[in-house]
Order: sequence, then C-alpha cells, then structure tokens
Amino acid sequence: MTGPSLLLLLSGMAGLGYQLVWTRLFALGLGHEYASMLAVVSAFFGGLTLGAWLFRRWLGTIVRPAYGYAALELIIAVWALVTAWLIGPAAQLANQGLGIAPSPFFYWTTAFLWPFLTLLPATVAMGATLPAAERWFSQLSGDTHALARVYAVNTLGAMLGVLAATFWLMPTFGYRTTLIGLAMINAGVALAAVVLDRRRPIRLTAADRQHSPAALSGWLGVALLVTGLLGIAYEVVTVRVMAQVFEGTVYSFAAALTVYLAGTALGAAVYHRFCPDLPLKLTSARLSYGLSLVCLLGTGLLYVAHPGYWWLRRLGDDSPLAVLGAELGIAVPVLLPPTVLMGALFSHLALTARREQGHVGAALAVNLAGGLIAPPLAGAWLVPAVGPFWTLAGIAMGYLLLALRSFRLPLWYPALPALMLVLLPKSLAIVTLRDGETLNDYRDGALASVAVIERGQERNLRVNNRFQMGGTVPRALRIQRMQSHLPLLLHPKPEKALFLGVATGITVGAATLHPNLA
Repeated sequence: MTGPSLLLLLSGMAGLGYQLVWTRLFALGLGHEYASMLAVVSAFFGGLTLGAWLFRRWLGTIVRPAYGYAALELIIAVWALVTAWLIGPAAQLANQGLGIAPSPFFYWTTAFLWPFLTLLPATVAMGATLPAAERWFSQLSGDTHALARVYAVNTLGAMLGVLAATFWLMPTFGYRTTLIGLAMINAGVALAAVVLDRRRPIRLTAADRQHSPAALSGWLGVALLVTGLLGIAYEVVTVRVMAQVFEGTVYSFAAALTVYLAGTALGAAVYHRFCPDLPLKLTSARLSYGLSLVCLLGTGLLYVAHPGYWWLRRLGDDSPLAVLGAELGIAVPVLLPPTVLMGALFSHLALTARREQGHVGAALAVNLAGGLIAPPLAGAWLVPAVGPFWTLAGIAMGYLLLALRSFRLPLWYPALPALMLVLLPKSLAIVTLRDGETLNDYRDGALASVAVIERGQERNLRVNNRFQMGGTVPRALRIQRMQSHLPLLLHPKPEKALFLGVATGITVGAATLHPNLA
C-alpha cells in the first residue's frame, strides 16, 4: 500500500472510531443507545454534506490538494480533542433539559440537533476530506478513475476503525483516551500528507484544470440523492430488525456495521478494477435493479434470522466467540450483497459527476444529503408508522423505480421483484413464544419493538424479543413492589431514590407510597 493510501486508511479508521465513541457518549444524555445511534449518524451525514458542498469549489481549484487535505485532518483532530471534554457536561445538561417524560417532538428535536451542532466542526471537515484526497490521488497517479479506489480504501479504514474501537480501544482505554488517540492519528495524517507532498512535482489532469464546473445534471443529482437515502435507510431498518435477534450489545452493532462497510469497500474496489468506463445510464439501471432484488432477498432472510442465529450459536458451544460469529453469520447474507452493489453504484455515479464537473464535491454532498434524511425518515417515522417490512419493501421498490427511470429496461424486469414482494410474509415481528404463551399485542416503536405476552392470567412486556419486563401475576407484582419497599424501609430516613432501568413502572409506583420521598 502506498503512503497516501495508508494515510487515507488511517483517516477512515479514525472517522468511524469517533462515530462509535460519540454514540456511546451521547447515549448518556439521550437515555437510549439506538436513539443516539440515529442521532450521531444523522449528525455525521449533516456535517459531511455541508463540508462536501461548502468546499467543493475551493478543492476544485487548489493547486496542492494534499495541503488542503492536511488542513482538514488537523481541524478534525483539534475538534475531537474538544469533544473529549465537551460531550460529558453537555450530556448532563441535555438530560436535565429533556426531563422525565419529554414529548416525542421535543425528544427527537433535541436528539438530532444536539449532536449535529456539537460535532459540526469535525464533521464538516470530514465531508471535504474525500474530495480533497481524490484530487490528490488523481494528481499523484494521473488516474481520472481514482475516486473508486479512494472510496474503497477510506471505507476499508472505516471498517477497521469499527473493529479497533469496539474490541480494543474503548474497553481498554475508555472513551476520553480513545478520542485523544484517534485525534493523534488525524494529526499524524495531516503532518505526513504535507511531508509526502512537499517535493512532489505538480501534475494536473484535464479535470483539475476545469475551474468553473457545471452544475450536476438533473438525472444524476436525483440518482445520487435517492441512492444515498435508500442505502442508509436499508442499514437502519435491517439493524433495527436484527436487534430482535442479536444480544443487543455494542458488539452486535459493530458486527452489522463492519459487514456494511466491508461490502461497500469491496463494491468500490471491484468497480475500480473492472468497470470504470461502462456507460452511465445502463450501468446505473442494472446496479439499481440488482439492488431491488438483493434488498428483497435480504428482507426474506430476516424471517429465518432467529432460528439461524441460534443454530449458528450452538455450533460454537454458546461461547462469547460463538455469539459474535452467529451475529456475523446473520449480518453477512442480509447486508453484504446489497452493500457490494451500493459501493459500485456510488462509485459509478460519483465518477460520472467528476467527468462532468471536474470534482466530486457536489456529487458527494448530494449523496450524503440523502443519507442525512434516512435515519429520521426510516428509523423514527416509517418503521413505527408502517412497520419494518413495508419500509424495506419501499426501499426495494425505490431502487426498482430508479432502474426503470435510468434506462429503458424490458417491461418484464419488474415481474421478479413484484413476485418476491407478493410471496414474502407481510410482517417482520419476531416474537419467541414459550409453551403456553400467546401474543396479545405487538407494536414497532421508534426505539424498539414491544410485545405483550399472555400466559394464563399473566401478562408480560417483552422488548425486542429479549428483555422481559414486569408481569401481572400477583406473585410477580409482589416481588416488583418489594424491590422498592425493602431498601426504603431499611433506610432510617429516605428522602431520594434512584431507579436504574425502565420497565412497567410497578417498582417506581410502590415508592410513591413512602412519604417525604423525592
């Protein structure tokens, strides 16, 4: 691997490392890790969109893009250090401001705006690094197709960042030290970029000399926006469904994200190697059509995710490594085929935009804007409104419509995805019922899936098919109330009580019977 490629790999590694650490830190203020994940992903895409758009013209004219790239990496490093001391106190303020029972509108407004504004300087700089690196690589090699290679290397680094942050950095060093270490990586990348480029002769390509780029063509802009929206929406919804199967730990999310990034990097690398000169609309149509099929196939695989997970887990004697292997065994067939095609499709569209404009800043900004819309639209609105199945079906149909609009495909092409859609069951509710249990009710919410399970005269609340909350049988009610009464009666003069965890409220309700308790 060349020096600049290694720097880009390290930059991608730091970027996704930041995302995971920031997700954990913001979860302390928002009270829920899934909400924090949606909010931080949206904050990333919002800042990346602004950065790619604001710096698009400057990066298209700068003679030595390596220097611009180094300046952006340095900004990321400095602001990452600021967040190491900023997010903790800000989390306390946000928690106090939200209160005990905020309205959904106030909660989600706070959830999306707070991380967006807090992380904005770093994410804006991140948004401009890919266009800057692409121009730098193009000058180094004279390769006008360098974009797909740059995207593949950076995404591979992001995958390594997920693994390093999850399994080594955060557990070993803690959140603040991890942020400091990642910031040092960005600072080192900035310094190395300047050193590597100091004595290099300037070699401009024809695209580099185009200082007044034209606007994105209408069809290309729409395709970039829609593919950004559909790609991230597919990730958000499938991860949400797999949460009903997986253990619900940080390692579960890391497993899914690793597969998603690996597939995207592989798709971009394959495109760079074999497909850079294919015709625009026909290639876009074929890739989009393939995405409609594999997204529906991935949806179908989710129906067998629960038994498949436990079969794979038992193969490894239920060890911690077997749990992780089972989660990867489910995530790979659901996420890998679509993301390979997503990586190739983005590379194809962005490379076409570079030929039109001389840079990829505007194309990246439009694609990222679609990704920005996806978490609130798919995760916070569509899944609770219509359920995961119809949301995933809508994503597949979105790719199909894009394929049909891209090129005049034969009329029979929609028949296969339509048949798959008809044959698939229309509910993705994953609820494991034991002997004697029946399902009373089931709801998909913005943060979790909730089922009411009946067994005789008893009802229990089960969240994401894994977490059993309180029950209504008298013995269970008595136990839950005693969890409040016993510590309060043992204390000589209780004035305050702290309850960790949220369930049916029976234990909290028992505490209200004690006088003078805040």
